[in-house]
Amino acid sequence: MIIYVETNFVLELARLQEQHDSCEGILSLAEAQKVSLIIPAFSITEARTALLRLRKQRVEFHTRQLIPHLHELSRSKPYREISSESEPLTKALIESSQRETAELESVTSRLLHCGHIIPLETVIVDSAVRNEKKLGLEAPDAAVYASIIKDLRGRTRGPKCFLN
Repeated sequence: MIIYVETNFVLELARLQEQHDSCEGILSLAEAQKVSLIIPAFSITEARTALLRLRKQRVEFHTRQLIPHLHELSRSKPYREISSESEPLTKALIESSQRETAELESVTSRLLHCGHIIPLETVIVDSAVRNEKKLGLEAPDAAVYASIIKDLRGRTRGPKCFLN
């Protein structure tokens, strides 16, 4: 069986989100060569970009919003201890980004070793641009769609599924 996956599959694994166990099971099947796992190269890059953007947002929130508000609150007698009480939250904001980045590196390595990567070629980019307009897709979705359609056209018959 051929299983196509995309950016959210990678992010589920890297961020250990709700569907992580299911995604891990599929990845393990691919590593055991019981299924063929196929992912557009675009999806790996998009996942990396998404985590970088999230890390920047967290750092910005922490430094520009949370810390100043906590400082201001701690000036009031009823909230003097707020800084120390909120330490687990501020620590989680920073550590989560570091952990997710490390997980993403591991997931990417596993995908590169057991999966087939659909390269981003000129014909895929051209098709993606047309599909944005024709199907009303956002650019990332159009790139993933075009990648998978191109790969499907070159495959023989047999069971295939696309997980998103």
